[in-house]
Amino acid sequence: MSEKFSGGVEIHGLITPEFAQILTPEAVAFVAKLCRKFEARRQELLAARAARQQEFDAGMYATGVELKKGDRIYYSSSGGGGFGNPLDRDLQLVLEDVMDEWLSVEAARKYYGVVIKVVDREALDYRIDQAATKKLRAQLRKKPFPEGRGAHQVHPKGKLIKVAWIPTEEEVAPHITVSRPPGW
Repeated sequence: MSEKFSGGVEIHGLITPEFAQILTPEAVAFVAKLCRKFEARRQELLAARAARQQEFDAGMYATGVELKKGDRIYYSSSGGGGFGNPLDRDLQLVLEDVMDEWLSVEAARKYYGVVIKVVDREALDYRIDQAATKKLRAQLRKKPFPEGRGAHQVHPKGKLIKVAWIPTEEEVAPHITVSRPPGW
């Protein structure tokens, strides 16, 4: 069902008497004026959007998409560099990351200053050498991480960030997505 209004406006859908409160002659004339003024640009943007959507419909991960000035991207990562000094990270959390194979024993030592002894890998028997960790962390604190934008570097603006709130696992959980290849 559709109804035609003055100014060349046609509204598709059920028009009830309540709509008269909103669709006054002045409101319809205003909408008609906007449509005439911006229709060409609207059609141009819709066509560009449809073409761009085809590029992304090829799969979940887009590669080779040329970005143009003014384009915006949203990037989501299932991990990240975190924040704060890695030498302040809770030892137990570093140990758990090693046991879960997110970190190697070598990376725990090099980047977090945590010395971990593997007693029995199969039985997941890993132990923190508290004395060696304390000594290593003191040594590592004397030479700060290099600044830069690469892996294991501190972003130049990172030290300007002041953490006001650290979300709990319960607050973060509803926002976690699991990436998967197309067709899964």
